[in-house]
Amino acid sequence: MNFMRFIFSKTFYINLGIILVVSALLLFFVVKGLNSYTGLGDYILVPQLNTYDGDSLVENSDPNFLQYVLIDSIYDAKARPGGVAHQHPRAGAKVKKGRKIYLTIVSKGQEYIPMPNLIDLSIRRAIDVLDQSRLKVNQLIFVENFARNAVLAQMIRQDTIPADSMILIGSAINLIVGNGHNPSGVHVPFLIGKTPSEAREIILKSSLNCGGMDTLYGSPKTDLRVYWQSPNYDQQNVLLGDEMRLTLRSSIGFDFDSLIFNMLNDTISKNIYFSDSLLLNTVLDEF
Repeated sequence: MNFMRFIFSKTFYINLGIILVVSALLLFFVVKGLNSYTGLGDYILVPQLNTYDGDSLVENSDPNFLQYVLIDSIYDAKARPGGVAHQHPRAGAKVKKGRKIYLTIVSKGQEYIPMPNLIDLSIRRAIDVLDQSRLKVNQLIFVENFARNAVLAQMIRQDTIPADSMILIGSAINLIVGNGHNPSGVHVPFLIGKTPSEAREIILKSSLNCGGMDTLYGSPKTDLRVYWQSPNYDQQNVLLGDEMRLTLRSSIGFDFDSLIFNMLNDTISKNIYFSDSLLLNTVLDEF
């Protein structure tokens, strides 16, 4: 009875109010203190580092700003040795002071890799293996042999390269390939709208060679795509190893989808027309 009387008394409510106020103040100061300690709301934008030297960044790491750590290197003949190739977190990310930025730099020296064994592989498979090994195809050379599209030898220039020989990453490999005693009947791929690298891979995997790429006069040099090809998609009598030449233009401000649609429709209409003409001539010849 005394306990119930105390709960409803003025003294109880005064003490309860004091406890709530003290608890609220304590919570407020704890949160403020944690925010100040962790720097909540304070962040640094990660800069774009691809113009910097990786070693210099590591040497100038600052625990009160950003710390840079090298984790890997890659070989890139077109990039500046020692420069930053990749970074994590990416440029523009919001991070805390002292955050570690992990860098992959361009190797300062030439790197070597064992030459894979491509003998008896198909052209398509050989190209994939070379790509995985960071090598590339320079040219397909077809010779008389019953094994059509099978690799018979692998060479750098005029020298045969045995499997497991150490060669420079990025080396261009010539593939000697069988023609199956029949060099004709190659299907010309449709390349309009493809990027240069996509087009080159498709050409090689179609048992053809890339004879060169030109850029359309006045076109910007960014976001280039195939604008014109020779031989054309519907051309006949193309031989194994024949060269394809490409003209590129920028996709910026140009509708490649409409170009592809119109070209494919024109090809279909032309094929139907010639098919009907041939059929008509065949019927007339019977009479």
